[in-house]
Amino acid sequence: MLLSPSHSPLIQALQAFTALDGNMPSPRFVATLSRIVDFAGAMSLSDVLADVDALTRHAKHGESSDASLPTRAAARYVEARGDFISRLTHTFAPHYRAKPVRLPKAGEHDTPNETRDAYLRFYSLYQSEMEVSVVRLCNGIRQDLKAYSTTMAGLAMLDQKLQEILASYSRKALAALPKLLAKRFVHHHAAQDPQGLDRFLEEMQHLLLAEWEMRLQPALGLIEAFIIEEDTP
Repeated sequence: MLLSPSHSPLIQALQAFTALDGNMPSPRFVATLSRIVDFAGAMSLSDVLADVDALTRHAKHGESSDASLPTRAAARYVEARGDFISRLTHTFAPHYRAKPVRLPKAGEHDTPNETRDAYLRFYSLYQSEMEVSVVRLCNGIRQDLKAYSTTMAGLAMLDQKLQEILASYSRKALAALPKLLAKRFVHHHAAQDPQGLDRFLEEMQHLLLAEWEMRLQPALGLIEAFIIEEDTP
């Protein structure tokens, strides 16, 4: 099920870190969205909308659909989601040494700043993995959509363009999360709590899982479009 902003695990995690106001004023939010798509992006999106309109206007009435495609698309989603969560969970397990993304260990670095930077690099590497995984997942689901019906093919075209337009903005916005983690590291280190590093790692793992669920929302939206299309007479 698609999540409203207030129910997003990522938003809840940021609120728990007191990094985000619990109230999200709609006018400010809408104004921000209006600045995301620049003129070139708007023109590109307009061209795709015209192509989608032409495609759907020439659709054949009563076209048959492969009933197995929605199930296959859902299976893609479940597999990708589970694989990432499993890999992340194992990464945080004691004595786990797999590469290329390995969790830094306590005592590997000489200074707190070096330790902090190592954890931030770790987080950023996982962000890159998440981005690649979601693009791959959405591409697969879009192929299922295109094969299902003309209407769904139009949706796939539109979704592809929106992903391209919003990719840069999303990347910049999510780059703020490692900076937040840096503040959390300083907070725990300053507290001189013997369990401070463990608490920091718990927060980092929680934030990674929350970000992953947020990044999956577009793919989940495509799955729900399949469900709506199936239920439409």
